[in-house]
Amino acid sequence: MKLFQYIIGSLVKKALFFLVILFSILLNTAQAQFTITENFKGQVGADIIVGEHASLTSGVDDPIGAGWLRLTPGGIENRRGYAYVNRTFPSTLGVIIDFEYKLWRKLNNNEFTAGDGFSIFLFDGQYGPSNFKPGGYGGALIYAPLVGGTPWDIPGLSGGYIGLGFDSFGNYGNEVEGRFGSIEPDATNGSASSYRPNSIILRGPTTTNRESKIENGIQPTNRFLGGKKLGTRYADANNTRNQTEVHYFPLTQKRPTDTEFYRRVQIEIRPVVSGKSYRIIARWAKSRTGPFVELFNSVTNDVPPELLKMGFGAATGGARQYHEIRNLLVTTPGNLRLTKRADKDILRRVDLGREDNLVSYTIEVVNDTESPLRNISFVDSLTDINGKIVDKETFEILSIKDQGFISAELKEDVDKVSNKKVNKIIGSLNLAASSTGIITVTGELKKIPAGNLLVNTANVMPTDITDEDLGNNTSVVQIPVIAEKVDVTLENISPLVCLDGVNGNNFELQVGNVGSEPVEKKNRVVVVKEIPQGTKFLQNPSDYDGWEREKISENKYQYTAKVDIESGRIYAKTIKYKLTPINNTTTYTDASEVFYYRGSTGSNGVNTIIEPPENRGNNKSSITMRPLPKKPDVVGKVYYCVGEVAEQLSAKGDEGNRLLWYLNKGGAAATVAYTPNTSVVGTTTYYVTQSNGICESISAQIDVIVLSPPTAGTISGNQEACAGTALGTISSKQNATIPNWPGTTVLTYRWEKLAPIAGSSWATIQGANAENYTPGAENIVGVWKYRRVAIPVLAGKESACRPEAISNEVSVTVKNCLIISNPMLRSRARK
Repeated sequence: MKLFQYIIGSLVKKALFFLVILFSILLNTAQAQFTITENFKGQVGADIIVGEHASLTSGVDDPIGAGWLRLTPGGIENRRGYAYVNRTFPSTLGVIIDFEYKLWRKLNNNEFTAGDGFSIFLFDGQYGPSNFKPGGYGGALIYAPLVGGTPWDIPGLSGGYIGLGFDSFGNYGNEVEGRFGSIEPDATNGSASSYRPNSIILRGPTTTNRESKIENGIQPTNRFLGGKKLGTRYADANNTRNQTEVHYFPLTQKRPTDTEFYRRVQIEIRPVVSGKSYRIIARWAKSRTGPFVELFNSVTNDVPPELLKMGFGAATGGARQYHEIRNLLVTTPGNLRLTKRADKDILRRVDLGREDNLVSYTIEVVNDTESPLRNISFVDSLTDINGKIVDKETFEILSIKDQGFISAELKEDVDKVSNKKVNKIIGSLNLAASSTGIITVTGELKKIPAGNLLVNTANVMPTDITDEDLGNNTSVVQIPVIAEKVDVTLENISPLVCLDGVNGNNFELQVGNVGSEPVEKKNRVVVVKEIPQGTKFLQNPSDYDGWEREKISENKYQYTAKVDIESGRIYAKTIKYKLTPINNTTTYTDASEVFYYRGSTGSNGVNTIIEPPENRGNNKSSITMRPLPKKPDVVGKVYYCVGEVAEQLSAKGDEGNRLLWYLNKGGAAATVAYTPNTSVVGTTTYYVTQSNGICESISAQIDVIVLSPPTAGTISGNQEACAGTALGTISSKQNATIPNWPGTTVLTYRWEKLAPIAGSSWATIQGANAENYTPGAENIVGVWKYRRVAIPVLAGKESACRPEAISNEVSVTVKNCLIISNPMLRSRARK
């Protein structure tokens, strides 16, 4: 049977789940954490940016919900594509990247050999959609430069920090085309031998230096840092390339199965010295159940940017192939995490000789800490699209196996009312430090679940430690289920899950047939859409090209398809529409329904629905749009003096919402407000939003300004005077200054004096606050000292910050002028 193109009834729910998982991290951590889960099987989350020739195969070359991220198309020269996570994480954190890939070539594309390969890279977090620029084609693997290629002269990836390349053709690890440094060639007999195919290569930061040596203290751009050759090495690099190692070398009509070619990669990037160097470890597994084998282990001493992002890139040159990625997990190390995979992309409730109704789930529980974890709580549920646990008539668990644990107690949960087992596994796990335990669950699908989707959700929770990164404690696998006969399905999709009260919201209705029989044009597929009162469509007719639209009431519209919908196909021309802004203070539900009628008008002029009743459970679709919270209220500028004890930042949000704190826009968030560092003069910007669990407000900005101390200036006026007589003015020789204080600052002075009396201290002179000061007459004989204290006073902060700058001292000698003193008198008296 031809693979069908399935519309997952929960695409929107998947997007919501992605956000819920992400926010579960944000709402449960005291410090910034970073977890992204993206399987690339269907739609991707808003934080995943896909560019150039990269695309998602879901609904195009694969069933919807069973696709891949295809970085380059096969059979086409000089193509490059990328995808990156547009979310930063501090470089002081490590990162673990876990994914599956396939590199392969089609029979009918006449590729002359496999090429070129793909890279996984970290880059400076300041780069994003407005300024992200990929590196070169071909052997540059989109990370490194391509110099001298016709017609290109392309620098390396913008802001690149490290790029780990899986090199098929053998030029990423070669010193050509502006790439400096290389791994040793296989042999020296002929030009082909200069290539380094089937290798894993690490290259360093993108710099402005495109020379082969250090110039002006700057390293060459994307220089070679290390690598390893994989597979058997031959004297002729062509023979080395012809092995199935990094890539699947034989030509094939379709993507190789996991039995033919399976690669799962784990990359650990951990700080060795915080903020100064990283250890990069790469390992892979070559079968679903096979062990991980270390490929690469190296340390880079290049200082990373403060904030980083990660991504993938692939490129072709003369050699070309499909470069595909799936099941991505990016997370921080050092905690408890869980990943889950299934051995089937699609299920069918009947067994047609290929065990279409059997599935095995592999659940990996990883203790990435230095301590054994005991009594880990484990829950694994099988549900339908609505989150309801499927009954035993729909799915039956056949076996539960475990390995790698110190101990594991697992069992099917029991319904308290019926006292029967349900499709929910509960248990307790004991797992050694720095180890992985595996749970395998095998089951049989017996009936189509609601929404034609079998959802499996597993969760682990430690009980003897505090896990601050809960985003990687849950893993979800969704498997579409094919129906018998005709099964028309409808999905309502929006790129946003929050109402845009300014620009309005975009929506898309996707209609498909996930049944085994075709939908014929002579019958009618009709979508009925009702829009909320007070809104209008904002669209062009091309937005619903392929459909006939008819207004049937003030706010109700009917769309009729103009073509057949093949068995297992999504209708290529979806209905797109945009509504004028909806009141974004309340929740809004956008709902539609699809019908499959007999004939053009039905028997006797009455429309008759001909879709089997058991297949109508996915004919309605709705999406709930939540209001966007308002920006939190903050004090926009907070001032401190150098070294002053700072207070924790604060903001005011709405009741029931959570405040999320950021060191930069789009970065990793913390739920505990930051306390500023006041040791360095300058401005640090913090951002805060509020979230209702799904929608997050725009950020409010707080600038924390650490002020430099004032300069005291100098005074002059040393003098002598008789006791009781007027003193001369002590003048300002150089006034005090306040270099980076705001314009609302007032510079005031305080004058102090020190009397020539034992044990005395500096005393404030009341009323003396000008630049100059004229002392009053002093009666005590001796040396009086005077000084001026400069005090900048910032409006609203008088009591919190008054750094004092003390001037030089001026001496005033007060004499007793009523006594005549002659040193010769005593001398004469002795005679």
